[in-house]
Amino acid sequence: MELERDIEKYLNLQVKKLRGKTLKLNTEVGIPDRLIILKNRIIFVEVKRSKGRISEIQKHRILELQNLGHEAYVIFSKIEVDNILERK
Repeated sequence: MELERDIEKYLNLQVKKLRGKTLKLNTEVGIPDRLIILKNRIIFVEVKRSKGRISEIQKHRILELQNLGHEAYVIFSKIEVDNILERK
């Protein structure tokens, strides 16, 4: 089982390799906890451990961001980090 902190560390490392920034967000309830800033791309990410659960407000906020045209995801593994960062 992958722990949330290990997935977060991996996410930070992979974003740094792409010369991007990872910011920790502590704003409104339900807003994803990470903001990934890459060249010409901004991604909202909620990191959960491999068996973690997402709350209803988190589901709502992620859908809200997506409906506004933003990339917003919940990730549960390092593989999902790679999949998201490989998208263009």
